[in-house]
Amino acid sequence: MYSGQYKLVGKPEWFDRVAKEYEACRERVGLIDMSSFAKFDGRDIVKHMQRLCSADVNKPIGTTVYTGLQNEHGGYVTDCTVSRMGPKQ
Repeated sequence: MYSGQYKLVGKPEWFDRVAKEYEACRERVGLIDMSSFAKFDGRDIVKHMQRLCSADVNKPIGTTVYTGLQNEHGGYVTDCTVSRMGPKQ
């Protein structure tokens, strides 16, 4: 059963292809272009990220934290990883 391009019942058509890519990365090596990911910087960026993230993101440079991200009302938006790249990043 389909609704537009999306299958409503069962696994999606692309599932097996993605599973093979996942397995290749897990068992061998993978390369991911992260240049399109959001980047934030500025004097008070840690303070602002602390307000938006569920987890403590005030960590040493080079640390990555898996966290939830909230909107301005405290509602859950998504999960994400936050990487500390510098003193103001």
